[in-house]
Amino acid sequence: MKSENNGYFVFFGPANVGKSTIIGYLLTHEMDERKYQSEVMKIKEKIGDKFQNDRLLSYFVDEAIDEYLKSTDQRTYGTSKYVHIRKFGDFVLIDTPGGVGTNTQRYRGISLANIGVFAIEIQQLLGFVADNGLYANFKTINDFFSSWFVWKKMHGTNNSIILLTKYDLNEDEEKFNMAKEILATIIGDDAQKVPIIPTSVDWNNRSDVNITNNSRISWYKGDSLVDLLRKKSSAFTKQVVLSEPLMMFYNKK
Repeated sequence: MKSENNGYFVFFGPANVGKSTIIGYLLTHEMDERKYQSEVMKIKEKIGDKFQNDRLLSYFVDEAIDEYLKSTDQRTYGTSKYVHIRKFGDFVLIDTPGGVGTNTQRYRGISLANIGVFAIEIQQLLGFVADNGLYANFKTINDFFSSWFVWKKMHGTNNSIILLTKYDLNEDEEKFNMAKEILATIIGDDAQKVPIIPTSVDWNNRSDVNITNNSRISWYKGDSLVDLLRKKSSAFTKQVVLSEPLMMFYNKK
Protein backbone atom coordinates (compact mmCIF):
# COMPACT_ATOMS: atom_id res chain seq x y z
CA MET A 1 0.00 0.00 0.00
CA LYS A 2 1.64 3.22 -1.19
CA SER A 3 -0.80 5.86 -0.03
CA GLU A 4 0.21 8.25 2.73
CA ASN A 5 -1.40 7.72 6.13
CA ASN A 6 -4.80 6.67 4.80
CA GLY A 7 -5.62 4.84 8.00
CA TYR A 8 -5.83 6.73 11.30
CA PHE A 9 -6.59 3.91 13.76
CA VAL A 10 -7.53 4.70 17.34
CA PHE A 11 -7.25 2.01 20.01
CA PHE A 12 -9.73 2.61 22.81
CA GLY A 13 -11.53 0.74 25.57
CA PRO A 14 -11.18 0.00 29.30
CA ALA A 15 -7.91 0.33 31.21
CA ASN A 16 -5.41 -2.50 31.31
CA VAL A 17 -6.68 -4.50 28.35
CA GLY A 18 -3.36 -4.30 26.51
CA LYS A 19 -3.87 -1.45 24.03
CA SER A 20 -0.39 0.04 24.53
CA THR A 21 1.16 -3.43 24.53
CA ILE A 22 -0.41 -4.27 21.16
CA ILE A 23 0.78 -1.02 19.60
CA GLY A 24 4.25 -1.48 21.11
CA TYR A 25 4.32 -4.98 19.69
CA LEU A 26 3.43 -3.73 16.21
CA LEU A 27 6.09 -1.01 16.41
CA THR A 28 8.82 -3.52 17.35
CA HIS A 29 7.69 -6.60 15.44
CA GLU A 30 9.88 -5.99 12.40
CA MET A 31 13.00 -5.07 14.42
CA ASP A 32 15.81 -7.59 14.32
CA GLU A 33 16.98 -8.87 17.71
CA ARG A 34 19.99 -6.57 17.85
CA LYS A 35 17.96 -3.45 17.15
CA TYR A 36 15.23 -4.55 19.55
CA GLN A 37 17.64 -5.17 22.45
CA SER A 38 19.30 -1.83 21.79
CA GLU A 39 15.96 -0.04 22.10
CA VAL A 40 15.12 -2.02 25.24
CA MET A 41 18.37 -0.92 26.85
CA LYS A 42 17.57 2.71 26.11
CA ILE A 43 14.19 2.32 27.79
CA LYS A 44 15.69 0.62 30.85
CA GLU A 45 18.25 3.40 31.23
CA LYS A 46 15.52 6.02 30.93
CA ILE A 47 13.14 4.42 33.44
CA GLY A 48 15.68 3.09 35.91
CA ASP A 49 14.44 1.18 38.94
CA LYS A 50 10.79 1.77 37.99
CA PHE A 51 11.16 -0.56 35.00
CA GLN A 52 8.78 -3.55 34.98
CA ASN A 53 9.44 -6.47 32.62
CA ASP A 54 5.78 -7.26 31.97
CA ARG A 55 5.22 -3.71 30.74
CA LEU A 56 8.11 -3.74 28.30
CA LEU A 57 6.16 -3.35 25.05
CA SER A 58 3.92 -0.62 26.48
CA TYR A 59 7.04 1.48 27.23
CA PHE A 60 7.48 1.93 23.48
CA VAL A 61 4.19 3.88 23.59
CA ASP A 62 3.70 5.22 27.13
CA GLU A 63 6.62 7.57 27.61
CA ALA A 64 5.53 10.23 30.11
CA ILE A 65 7.03 10.12 33.60
CA ASP A 66 3.66 9.62 35.29
CA GLU A 67 2.94 6.70 32.98
CA TYR A 68 5.91 4.74 34.32
CA LEU A 69 4.17 4.33 37.67
CA LYS A 70 1.48 1.68 37.86
CA SER A 71 -1.40 2.56 40.19
CA THR A 72 -2.36 0.15 42.95
CA ASP A 73 -5.90 0.33 41.59
CA GLN A 74 -4.93 -0.82 38.11
CA ARG A 75 -8.43 -1.61 36.91
CA THR A 76 -9.58 1.93 37.55
CA TYR A 77 -6.65 4.10 36.59
CA GLY A 78 -4.59 2.13 34.08
CA THR A 79 -1.14 3.24 33.05
CA SER A 80 -1.66 5.36 29.94
CA LYS A 81 -2.56 8.95 30.81
CA TYR A 82 -2.38 10.67 27.42
CA VAL A 83 -3.06 10.21 23.74
CA HIS A 84 -0.04 8.80 21.91
CA ILE A 85 0.31 8.90 18.12
CA ARG A 86 2.69 6.50 16.39
CA LYS A 87 3.50 5.88 12.73
CA PHE A 88 3.29 2.22 11.68
CA GLY A 89 4.11 1.76 8.01
CA ASP A 90 1.37 3.52 6.05
CA PHE A 91 -0.84 3.68 9.13
CA VAL A 92 -1.12 6.07 12.04
CA LEU A 93 -1.88 4.31 15.33
CA ILE A 94 -3.48 6.36 18.11
CA ASP A 95 -3.35 4.99 21.65
CA THR A 96 -5.84 6.31 24.20
CA PRO A 97 -6.02 5.91 28.00
CA GLY A 98 -8.89 3.87 29.39
CA GLY A 99 -8.80 4.82 33.07
CA VAL A 100 -11.05 7.01 35.17
CA GLY A 101 -10.18 10.70 34.90
CA THR A 102 -8.74 10.46 31.36
CA ASN A 103 -11.95 11.12 29.43
CA THR A 104 -10.68 14.28 27.75
CA GLN A 105 -7.60 12.53 26.40
CA ARG A 106 -9.58 9.45 25.38
CA TYR A 107 -12.21 11.37 23.41
CA ARG A 108 -9.55 13.57 21.86
CA GLY A 109 -7.94 10.42 20.45
CA ILE A 110 -11.28 9.11 19.22
CA SER A 111 -11.95 12.39 17.39
CA LEU A 112 -8.62 12.17 15.54
CA ALA A 113 -9.26 8.81 13.88
CA ASN A 114 -11.29 7.51 10.99
CA ILE A 115 -11.12 3.83 12.00
CA GLY A 116 -11.65 2.53 15.53
CA VAL A 117 -10.26 -0.52 17.35
CA PHE A 118 -12.20 -1.25 20.55
CA ALA A 119 -10.34 -3.58 22.90
CA ILE A 120 -11.66 -5.47 25.91
CA GLU A 121 -10.41 -8.59 27.70
CA ILE A 122 -12.20 -11.88 27.15
CA GLN A 123 -11.93 -12.45 30.89
CA GLN A 124 -13.61 -9.13 31.62
CA LEU A 125 -16.60 -10.10 29.52
CA LEU A 126 -16.84 -13.53 31.11
CA GLY A 127 -16.80 -11.82 34.49
CA PHE A 128 -20.00 -9.94 33.64
CA VAL A 129 -22.01 -13.12 34.24
CA ALA A 130 -22.54 -14.24 37.82
CA ASP A 131 -23.40 -17.77 38.92
CA ASN A 132 -27.09 -16.90 38.91
CA GLY A 133 -26.88 -15.71 35.32
CA LEU A 134 -27.33 -12.00 36.05
CA TYR A 135 -25.25 -9.48 34.13
CA ALA A 136 -23.12 -6.80 35.69
CA ASN A 137 -24.85 -3.63 36.84
CA PHE A 138 -25.28 -0.60 34.61
CA LYS A 139 -22.41 1.39 36.13
CA THR A 140 -19.92 -1.41 35.50
CA ILE A 141 -21.04 -1.89 31.91
CA ASN A 142 -21.00 1.86 31.32
CA ASP A 143 -17.46 2.14 32.68
CA PHE A 144 -16.25 -0.51 30.27
CA PHE A 145 -18.30 0.44 27.19
CA SER A 146 -18.79 4.21 27.33
CA SER A 147 -16.00 4.77 24.80
CA TRP A 148 -17.61 2.28 22.39
CA PHE A 149 -20.92 4.14 22.46
CA VAL A 150 -19.13 7.48 21.96
CA TRP A 151 -17.24 6.03 18.98
CA LYS A 152 -20.46 4.62 17.50
CA LYS A 153 -22.25 7.96 17.92
CA MET A 154 -19.42 9.84 16.18
CA HIS A 155 -18.43 7.35 13.47
CA GLY A 156 -20.94 4.52 13.21
CA THR A 157 -19.76 0.91 13.04
CA ASN A 158 -18.64 0.42 9.43
CA ASN A 159 -15.04 1.37 10.19
CA SER A 160 -14.75 -0.50 13.47
CA ILE A 161 -12.85 -3.52 14.80
CA ILE A 162 -13.31 -5.26 18.16
CA LEU A 163 -10.40 -7.04 19.83
CA LEU A 164 -11.01 -9.59 22.59
CA THR A 165 -7.60 -9.43 24.22
CA LYS A 166 -5.47 -11.72 26.41
CA TYR A 167 -6.81 -14.77 24.65
CA ASP A 168 -3.84 -16.75 26.01
CA LEU A 169 -5.52 -16.67 29.44
CA ASN A 170 -8.59 -18.43 27.98
CA GLU A 171 -7.39 -20.58 25.08
CA ASP A 172 -10.77 -22.06 24.37
CA GLU A 173 -13.18 -21.60 21.47
CA GLU A 174 -16.13 -22.08 23.80
CA LYS A 175 -14.95 -19.27 26.10
CA PHE A 176 -14.44 -17.01 23.07
CA ASN A 177 -17.99 -17.73 21.86
CA MET A 178 -19.36 -17.08 25.36
CA ALA A 179 -17.57 -13.73 25.43
CA LYS A 180 -19.05 -12.86 22.03
CA GLU A 181 -22.54 -13.69 23.27
CA ILE A 182 -22.11 -11.41 26.29
CA LEU A 183 -20.77 -8.70 24.01
CA ALA A 184 -23.84 -9.06 21.77
CA THR A 185 -26.10 -8.67 24.82
CA ILE A 186 -24.43 -5.37 25.67
CA ILE A 187 -23.94 -3.75 22.24
CA GLY A 188 -26.73 -5.51 20.36
CA ASP A 189 -26.64 -6.09 16.60
CA ASP A 190 -23.30 -4.26 16.34
CA ALA A 191 -21.66 -7.49 17.47
CA GLN A 192 -22.84 -9.11 14.24
CA LYS A 193 -21.67 -6.26 12.01
CA VAL A 194 -18.18 -5.65 13.38
CA PRO A 195 -15.20 -8.05 13.02
CA ILE A 196 -14.31 -9.57 16.40
CA ILE A 197 -10.80 -10.97 16.81
CA PRO A 198 -9.41 -13.05 19.70
CA THR A 199 -5.89 -11.72 20.30
CA SER A 200 -2.92 -12.02 22.61
CA VAL A 201 0.70 -10.92 22.75
CA ASP A 202 3.56 -12.90 24.29
CA TRP A 203 5.92 -10.03 25.12
CA ASN A 204 8.64 -12.36 26.35
CA ASN A 205 8.90 -14.37 23.12
CA ARG A 206 7.88 -11.54 20.77
CA SER A 207 5.00 -13.56 19.34
CA ASP A 208 1.26 -13.09 19.01
CA VAL A 209 -2.11 -14.61 18.30
CA ASN A 210 -4.08 -12.91 15.52
CA ILE A 211 -2.17 -9.63 15.66
CA THR A 212 0.18 -10.34 12.74
CA ASN A 213 -0.37 -14.10 12.39
CA ASN A 214 -3.66 -15.96 12.72
CA SER A 215 -2.39 -19.47 11.98
CA ARG A 216 -2.00 -20.49 15.62
CA ILE A 217 -5.73 -21.00 16.25
CA SER A 218 -7.11 -23.79 14.10
CA TRP A 219 -10.77 -22.87 14.64
CA TYR A 220 -10.45 -19.14 13.93
CA LYS A 221 -11.02 -18.38 10.24
CA GLY A 222 -11.10 -14.58 10.32
CA ASP A 223 -8.47 -11.95 9.59
CA SER A 224 -5.62 -10.98 11.83
CA LEU A 225 -5.52 -7.40 13.12
CA VAL A 226 -2.91 -6.30 10.57
CA ASP A 227 -4.96 -7.84 7.74
CA LEU A 228 -7.95 -5.80 8.85
CA LEU A 229 -5.89 -2.63 9.22
CA ARG A 230 -5.01 -2.93 5.55
CA LYS A 231 -8.54 -3.75 4.44
CA LYS A 232 -10.22 -1.03 6.49
CA SER A 233 -7.67 1.56 5.43
CA SER A 234 -8.11 0.70 1.76
CA ALA A 235 -11.91 0.71 2.01
CA PHE A 236 -11.98 4.04 3.83
CA THR A 237 -9.70 5.64 1.24
CA LYS A 238 -12.13 4.66 -1.52
CA GLN A 239 -15.08 6.10 0.40
CA VAL A 240 -13.58 9.41 1.54
CA VAL A 241 -10.87 11.52 -0.01
CA LEU A 242 -9.80 14.24 2.43
CA SER A 243 -8.70 17.51 0.87
CA GLU A 244 -8.18 19.26 4.17
CA PRO A 245 -6.64 18.54 7.58
CA LEU A 246 -8.24 15.62 9.43
CA MET A 247 -9.43 17.66 12.42
CA MET A 248 -11.08 20.24 10.14
CA PHE A 249 -12.98 17.39 8.44
CA TYR A 250 -14.32 16.11 11.77
CA ASN A 251 -15.05 19.58 13.13
CA LYS A 252 -17.29 20.21 10.14
CA LYS A 253 -18.95 16.82 10.42
